[in-house]
Amino acid sequence: DKFVSAILPGLEKRRAGKETAVCHHACLQRDVLEDLFARIEGDGTPFWVAFREAAKACGGRASEYELYHAFACRFFPQRVVRWMPTFAVVADAEAAMRSPPAGVTFVVAHSHLRGLSKEELKDREGVINGDTQAEILRLMVQG
Repeated sequence: DKFVSAILPGLEKRRAGKETAVCHHACLQRDVLEDLFARIEGDGTPFWVAFREAAKACGGRASEYELYHAFACRFFPQRVVRWMPTFAVVADAEAAMRSPPAGVTFVVAHSHLRGLSKEELKDREGVINGDTQAEILRLMVQG
């Protein structure tokens, strides 16, 4: 949460510590990015240098998602739209596409999940932003 104000003093997240803007999909708008870059580079420091230095000052913790979201919410609030699609996190994309989980908009197959045992996958695979009761039941049935 400190990165946002470290790179652009005075900018804060709307709900620091309670909400994240890190996501699988984000539509970035060119004019919003250009304004963000212009404000950060206002002192002559290139954006990438300011980003790197702010990240160092925050112990390596930096997020372009959080920065863009905080900036857009503050300076372009009418253009920020929250969308929470239902999606599935899976280890085997081919198997998921043969028999897609019901009601999901898309499937995410993370490479770091490949090769894990069923037990290791138990708390890592599942449907996000979907039917919570069905997910609880799925986990209970799995053991």
